[in-house]
Amino acid sequence: MPNNDLKQFEDDLDFFDFTLIYWQNKWLVVAVIVLTVFLGAVFYYSTSLLSTYLSSDSEETTTSINILVNEALIEEVNTRVNANFTYDAKNTIVLKLNKLIKSAFNYENWSEDTKDLSPFLPQGMTSSMVVLYETHVVNVLSSSEKNLEAVISYLNYTSALISKNERQRLETQINVKKDDLFKQNKKYEDRLVGIRDDYEYKLLSIDDEISSRTIQLEGAKKEFEVFADDIPKETQDSSLLTLRMLDLTNTIQIQELMIEDLKTRKEVYIDNFSTRIDYYNTLITTLEFDSSAELSKLESLKDDVAIVAVGNIVSSKNAYFQPNKFIIFSVSIVIGLLLGFGAVVFKVELLKRKRNREILK
Repeated sequence: MPNNDLKQFEDDLDFFDFTLIYWQNKWLVVAVIVLTVFLGAVFYYSTSLLSTYLSSDSEETTTSINILVNEALIEEVNTRVNANFTYDAKNTIVLKLNKLIKSAFNYENWSEDTKDLSPFLPQGMTSSMVVLYETHVVNVLSSSEKNLEAVISYLNYTSALISKNERQRLETQINVKKDDLFKQNKKYEDRLVGIRDDYEYKLLSIDDEISSRTIQLEGAKKEFEVFADDIPKETQDSSLLTLRMLDLTNTIQIQELMIEDLKTRKEVYIDNFSTRIDYYNTLITTLEFDSSAELSKLESLKDDVAIVAVGNIVSSKNAYFQPNKFIIFSVSIVIGLLLGFGAVVFKVELLKRKRNREILK
């Protein structure tokens, strides 16, 4: 057959011809698919067995450790001590925790205290631990039970230190509050002492003035009686004596009025003093009662549950890769189809080249 005719024959091949070619070589395609499925099965079962073996032999676990931060306690103490004081307990304590967890000094101290567990927790592992701000959770990948035990021990140690520091801060705040209450109470007591001293001084001054005016009044009365009773009638008519008696009469009236006014002022002052004394006594009593209740509440809060502690611990054993049977066999069939079609194309091309060589001969 001439070359032009051969070329024309190849160009005339259509979809039906290709389908017929593949159908005539269907067993080749099936053989390739069976081979790829067999290889897929070998891969699947060998991988599954290996994964099961490694999982059973491994102690590696992923653990989520809750860190409990009692921010409600801190906020209540802060509010009772100083309502205007702002302290972001949650974020501040988490920040302190993260810094202390990564601290080499803290790690060395823990290692000294727990020499039986320190070999199972390298310092590099503590440097990678982080308390999440949103959830207060530490996620740890542990290689063994002893490693996990060491991690929990280290977090307990660190949490206890933070709790101690926070409790000391709260105690300082409470002591400051105690001092403020004591100073306020002392101020009221000093003011009360001052009022009492002022009262006694003024009362003594009024009494002294009443005594002085009473003496002057008695003297004027006696002098007037002498002029009225012991001096003869004819002598009393003298103008000088009359003026003196009138002056004594005026003095007696003025002194009586002054004494009466002083006594009235004394009664009013005593009433005012009683009111002021009652007012400050009430203030002191109320302050003492409120202070006692407040300090008692603060002390109970101070001795409450731990401020920072390790909470719930959830561990799950790490599973090695488990292949999906459906995906493995589906991919095997697809690969088998592609390779089968490729084998058919290769076979047809090989036969065509062989035939071409025979034609050319």
